[in-house]
Amino acid sequence: MKKEFLSEMANVADTISGPWIVIGDFNLVRDPSDKNTPSFDASEAALFNDLINNIGWIEIPLSDRSYTWSNKQACPTLVRLDRCFVNDAWDALFPNTSLSSLTALHLTMSRF
Repeated sequence: MKKEFLSEMANVADTISGPWIVIGDFNLVRDPSDKNTPSFDASEAALFNDLINNIGWIEIPLSDRSYTWSNKQACPTLVRLDRCFVNDAWDALFPNTSLSSLTALHLTMSRF
């Protein structure tokens, strides 16, 4: 399923010209440091990193936290799943793009 998603992302990227940004929960990790546990699927991460490199995505780093997901257990598993990528055209147009997180409460309150 993840291979199909990555393939679809590559196909979509081929059809877009001009500046663009992709933000979301990719449900994939790039590096062992993206988790606070030792479990890591290196082959899955390699597929994700290959896609990023082949498309030429530039990752906008999240400035204020290491992880974006928790299983909310007493000893939680923490993972970085949410990411933001831009292409060269976006980076040239908006070179100072930055990314920071909002609390869930803030997100809920900002809808009103």
